[in-house]
Amino acid sequence: EGGGLLQVLEGCSAISFLAFCPAGRTLAGAGSLGDVFLWDLSGGALLRVFAASKGRYVDSLAFAPDGRSFVVAADDSVVRRWAVGSGELLSALDSRAQMPLCLAFAPDGVQLATGGYDASVRVWDCASGRAAARFPGHDGLPVGCFCDGGEADAQCPVVGHRGPVCALRFCGGGVLLSASYDGTCKAWRVASRALLRTVQLGPGVYSVAFGRDAARDDKCAAFAMGQHARLGRGSWVAALEEGVARMILDRV
Repeated sequence: EGGGLLQVLEGCSAISFLAFCPAGRTLAGAGSLGDVFLWDLSGGALLRVFAASKGRYVDSLAFAPDGRSFVVAADDSVVRRWAVGSGELLSALDSRAQMPLCLAFAPDGVQLATGGYDASVRVWDCASGRAAARFPGHDGLPVGCFCDGGEADAQCPVVGHRGPVCALRFCGGGVLLSASYDGTCKAWRVASRALLRTVQLGPGVYSVAFGRDAARDDKCAAFAMGQHARLGRGSWVAALEEGVARMILDRV
């Protein structure tokens, strides 16, 4: 309130990515050289420095829902999970085939979604480290694909994105939303691996977030920011109605 500066957090190198711990008392910042810095927001103290992906640029960072661990995706295409309390490396996912750019935990923390430079979306089982689901993107022009720059032709066998996937968010009811440089948002039913809806939003969609809609409290509102939004020319609000797979677009 008021727009005043609350804190200046020190002790870090250049930051490429920030993420709040779910409890809201801790902030993680990924350094451009692969370190992750953890601050206590109650006093601004630097709690710990993780050599999360030493010497690598961090593309994304996400906390587990319980706040006890976080995952980091770096440009070596390995997704590493770290314990917040002990600083221990818990696991590493080798996803070089995908080259992940973004991460998102399911609300229960059992699954982790990754979106990649190869235009695919994958959902991993956190306990086993194995891919539980994969939603492939276009790899050039597959056999039978008649896509021509715009929306996919009805005969196209691939329903995935046509460009790198740069943002992911889980919704309730096992629905995952993905956003891509191709300018689309896609809603997926994870259990059945079914595409529920594709919405064309513009020249590129770089971030998505969910919020409750007071007028429709049984729905999930998805905020999709494209290049036009980054330049201050507005954004779109998409409301996804679970079970019906209907998306309503409004320009705001």
